[in-house]
Amino acid sequence: IQSETKDNGDTEVLFSEPLDNSAAEIIYNAGRNLGIHSGYYLHDNWYEESIEKWVEREINNTKAMPQIRSIPDVLSEWKSKNKGPHKIMCMGEGHKMDRFSEALKQSCGESTKAYRSKKTYLEITSAKTSKKTAAEFLQNKYGIKREEVIAIGDNYNDTEMIKWAGLGIAMGNAHESIKQLADYVAPTNNDDGVAHVIKKFIP
Repeated sequence: IQSETKDNGDTEVLFSEPLDNSAAEIIYNAGRNLGIHSGYYLHDNWYEESIEKWVEREINNTKAMPQIRSIPDVLSEWKSKNKGPHKIMCMGEGHKMDRFSEALKQSCGESTKAYRSKKTYLEITSAKTSKKTAAEFLQNKYGIKREEVIAIGDNYNDTEMIKWAGLGIAMGNAHESIKQLADYVAPTNNDDGVAHVIKKFIP
């Protein structure tokens, strides 16, 4: 979590919980063995080894560009500075991702948290953090009551946050199981669901 940009262009890191570097190495090697693509994120930086179909899809979705570098070199550099990635995005065919998820459970134990944001996507972070822990950090920092927090999400990595918030909202395009956890279901992303929530619940 970073502060807002100050007048001089600087930001302050308010909260940071990266993955253990050894776990990142295990994930990289396991992915290569199974033909899984993985991208590595630290702060505002996104690292990839090449531009291929999965990366092109993410560039199109996020409008961001990765830095192209050898991932073993990046991990080695981070290790020398006692750093690790904040997130690893793994992408691959559904049946490969099933095998990959099971392999990670065996090799990384309880040090990581993994979410299937799509059948072909697996997002991996430290087990110590989530969208819920981030929202809770900000709630405590700014002295806001939990009952006053609105959390909006549309995927499995939003479930903890939706259940925790005073008002948990699922988007209309969310999976049915996520909608059932929510206090309110908003219109879809394409139907300006977030704008609807702001107008309805924030005076």
